[in-house]
This record gives sequence, C-alpha cells and structure tokens, in this order.
Amino acid sequence: MTATASPGTGLGFAPDEVRRLVLDVANAGVPGVDSVVRYLPSQPGKGIRPRLTLLAAAAIAVDAPAPVAAAAGIELMHLGTLHHDDVVDESPERRGHPTAAALWGNRAAVFAGTFLLARGTELISGTGERAARAAAACAAELWRGQTRELVSAFRTDRTQETYLNVIECKTGALFGLAGLVGALAADAPAEVADALGRFGRTSGTAFQLADDLADLTSSPCSLGKAVSVDVRVGVYTLPVILALAAGGSAATRLRALLGVPGLDAAGAGEVRQIVAAAGGIDRSLVMLRGLQDRAHAELDVIADSWARDQLHDLVEGVADVV
Repeated sequence: MTATASPGTGLGFAPDEVRRLVLDVANAGVPGVDSVVRYLPSQPGKGIRPRLTLLAAAAIAVDAPAPVAAAAGIELMHLGTLHHDDVVDESPERRGHPTAAALWGNRAAVFAGTFLLARGTELISGTGERAARAAAACAAELWRGQTRELVSAFRTDRTQETYLNVIECKTGALFGLAGLVGALAADAPAEVADALGRFGRTSGTAFQLADDLADLTSSPCSLGKAVSVDVRVGVYTLPVILALAAGGSAATRLRALLGVPGLDAAGAGEVRQIVAAAGGIDRSLVMLRGLQDRAHAELDVIADSWARDQLHDLVEGVADVV
C-alpha cells in the first residue's frame, strides 16, 4: 500500500521533536552517569514505535498537535529494554556499536536501562490516567516476556503457544502501548483506542516473528547484525519449533544439535538448512501473514486518511527483514 502525503499535520517534523525530547529526558544529572544513560538515545534507530504513536494520533485527529511526549516515552521504554536485553544476552554489539554493557559493564547498563524505562513511563503518564495504567502494565508484560524466554532457554520441548505468548509480551506489548497512547492523546473513543492498541500489539508480535525469521534466513550483510544468534544462545523460535514438531529424521537431528550450549557456526548453519527443509520457514511465513492480516483488520474502525494508509504500510513493512 502506498501512503499519501501528510499536508499540514506536523508529523513531518514531529519525529525530530521526539528525538530531541528523548535526548533531553535521558539526562540523569549525575556526573559520570549521563554518558551511559545517553549512549543509546544518541544513536540513530528505526523509530518505529514512536512513529506508531504519532500515526495513531493523526489517524484520529489529523490537525491535533502531535503527541511528542508520549512518543518519546515509548522510545525511552524501548531503549531501556535494549540495555536489559544486551546484559541478558551478553551481546557485545548493537547497531554496529559496542553495547553499554561491553563498554561500562553490566551494572551500569542495568541502571541505565531502568532509568530510561522509568522516564519513559513518566512521560507517557502525562497522557492521562488510562495511559499511565497501561504503561505500568506494559512494563510488567515486558518483564514477563523476557523472563519466560530466559527460563525456556535450550528447551527443545518449547511449544508454539509458549513462543507466541513470549513475543506478544516482550515485543507486542510495547507496540500495543504505542498505538493505545497515540489514540488516547487524540481523545479517541474507548473502542477506537482499544482497536489501535490491538493493532499495535498484533503488529509488534508480527515484527518480532519477522525478526526471528530473519535470524534464520538472512545474511549478516543484509540484516546488519549477526545471524543464527537465537539458536546459539538457546532461544528456539517458531521455525525451529515447527521443524521439531514435524518429527522424522529432521527432528531427530535437530534435537541432537540443540538442547545444550556450545553450538558452533557449522552446527548453526546445519540447523538453518534442516529447519528450512522441514518447512519451518514456510509455515512461519504463513503465520506471519495471518498476524499482518489481523492487524490490518483492526484499522477498519478508522476513517480513510493518509495516516491510516501509513499504518497499513507499517504493518507490511515488518516483513521487510525476512
């Protein structure tokens, strides 16, 4: 779908305002700490979550002021989770740069992530009581999703249901919050705000599934980061789960390769080949398309506009990495 222009809306410059506010708020005011706190906010990112907030508001009230503070709050929450993820995953790099944990240690990265999460929820709470409650609930969901993923590491009996629940919590929840608070900022009726929340949640779940697929289908050059990381750290995503569930010799060989730490590059490459041959990739793509269709359907409650077109485009764009 092709989005039309956005005349006179302010959205064209609002993303720049969001980035400036993110940097301004990422200021702990503690000597020697601000360099850690501002490290991730200073790096360019996709900005897909704050963009969702801006578009959700514009789809409700095209001439209303852009909810810059709410969008910045969403981005700060996201950046906070990245710090925590990097500590848990022991990641040396993110976005082509060393992680904060690699530069300053895990303790500094955890404190920076917690500060950014707290500042993000604080900004979002300015949208109103419902937004504040939703931000608090989202923070708890983010924790549950990441924790459930941790406790399922290296488990070859991980189920499709468990996997989908995890990615809905750890990624879908924040996308859902982005859509909801954008709608609330524009004074959307409750049922419309709920629909945009569901739109975001489903889009975010699709986004994470697409990212997990890319880890098994893309090259480091095209993806911009290392591939086959998930299987090597024991995170068995949907394509692997489906290949294991298919049974037969392919599943037997996968179980022999998986289940314990220490999988090398050659083994990870073999896993990629087996999963593809067993239909894990193709079946996951079908599920991805289903999530995208569900997200598109949630926008039926919104009047046709350039902003709704761009929300549809956002859903389609989640699969670009696969």
